[in-house]
Amino acid sequence: PPHKHSNLLDIGAGDGGLAFWKTWETPDRSDLKFYGVDLSIGEHAGLYERFDQLNLDHAALPYEDNFFDAVYSAHVLEHLRQPHAVVADICRVLKPGGVCYIEVPNHNTLTVPTMEEFKAQGFVTTTMNFYDDATHLTPYSCDELEALFAPVIKVLEKGTIQNPYLSELLTAYGYQHQDQEITTYGLWLKALWSDYIWIKKQ
Repeated sequence: PPHKHSNLLDIGAGDGGLAFWKTWETPDRSDLKFYGVDLSIGEHAGLYERFDQLNLDHAALPYEDNFFDAVYSAHVLEHLRQPHAVVADICRVLKPGGVCYIEVPNHNTLTVPTMEEFKAQGFVTTTMNFYDDATHLTPYSCDELEALFAPVIKVLEKGTIQNPYLSELLTAYGYQHQDQEITTYGLWLKALWSDYIWIKKQ
């Protein structure tokens, strides 16, 4: 677990909901300092030490070198036109020994039926095929993520996100209740939709 009073950067922070996890379970980690970056200021931005409105394709991360103990980014890199520059900036702000978690849609998403095709079968979803989202540019495998970050990092873990039990449970519940978000998460798991990588800065 992170050391006391660690600084964590949430890239693509959305509404700022990640900060709620600090106090979700035992032990309480209210000591952690969260910083957020997104295209717009999130609803829960007040839970962060600082929340910056930023387009990563046009501006660098506004933090000093070696500032963060951890960086978290889920479903952001696939939207970027300058991923190498952003990855270099992540490595810049991450402390030596700091860790980073990245999650992205993988190449499986290119062959998944579209959300309209799912809708025709009674499944109400958000993005299913990679190009359902017009802002998507590039899918990545975990090996391609590793190559982006090499050679300044050590890979701790990488792979494809999967949970057969949860995929069935979420898909069934979402379909029964016409819950768009839950159905999408269930079908993403079924389709082996996302790859991830845990890395440590050397």
